[in-house]
Amino acid sequence: NSTFKWGGKQIYWFHMPAFFMIAGMIYRDKKNFVEFFKKKFKRLIIPYLLYLGIFSIFVRESMYNLIYGGARLVGMFGVFWFSTTMFLTLILYFFIRKLSVEKRILTIGFLYVLSYVHSTIFPKIILPLGIDITAISLAYLFIGDSVRKECSREKVIIPAIAVCLITLFFGSWYVLNMKNHVYNNFILDLLIPSAFTIIILMISKIIQNKTDYLKKFLQLSGKWSLTIMFLHIPLIMIIEKVIK
Repeated sequence: NSTFKWGGKQIYWFHMPAFFMIAGMIYRDKKNFVEFFKKKFKRLIIPYLLYLGIFSIFVRESMYNLIYGGARLVGMFGVFWFSTTMFLTLILYFFIRKLSVEKRILTIGFLYVLSYVHSTIFPKIILPLGIDITAISLAYLFIGDSVRKECSREKVIIPAIAVCLITLFFGSWYVLNMKNHVYNNFILDLLIPSAFTIIILMISKIIQNKTDYLKKFLQLSGKWSLTIMFLHIPLIMIIEKVIK
């Protein structure tokens, strides 16, 4: 959301898919749905409602859009789609995870294809609370859940580095935007975000093992990541007004 000319498009290649992949990597199968629902609602929806309510006092926005949510939220509310989409993704995955591996793959695959049908044929159709985005976010969550034990191995890291370098040097044409249903390539939309996420995890492990102060700072930032997400656009807007 910054005004830097370089980096905006590139970070969209992976930054939102990475959140869903990492959520898949730390996902633990739960037996009690009610407890699972309460925990995720408290962690994702309560802050969403709180910040939505606070910001709506100071910013004039269509009440219809605020209630509808998802991709209809723009400006200061632009990132709010993530909380409801992550919540719905986790809730849906709770039930998908109960299926056999074959049925799980078929379900995720079908929804992934559906996301491309939506993106190509019905891009202007926006469903409430970002539930339409779950068709692709479930694929990223599933990848994270499936490769959690493999992503730190050399045989995975080296190809990931190669994919990232090739994309950085030759991928100026590539675009990915989950919120706005901008999908580019059926295979690359899985491959490129996965490669960058693996590199992020590799760098994180190096920081964890080598730099104590930076590790503590990033751990603290991680604990407050949802608050940072909700507040960073308003802070950018305020800073830009002060500078101008």
